Amino acid sequence: MYSLQTPRYSIEFWEKLNISLEKASEYQEKISLVGDINENQLNIENNKFRDIMMINNMSNVINDATRVTHTARTLLDPTAVTN
Repeated sequence: MYSLQTPRYSIEFWEKLNISLEKASEYQEKISLVGDINENQLNIENNKFRDIMMINNMSNVINDATRVTHTARTLLDPTAVTN
């Protein structure tokens, strides 16, 4: 297991994430992905994570906000698993 840490919304981050998931699927049928991706999944315009999940036959099992403040509700910490 290793961590990918790149600046927020970096194209390189999403490419590395997708490649990592593809490589992981060569060795393991069931994959779990947990972490702070800094892309609010409650905002329908943010689709990079959802696209990668779809490509890799995964889905996010967290549907509610993971961070709630007086001014915002965000889902930045998804938990994705293979379907």
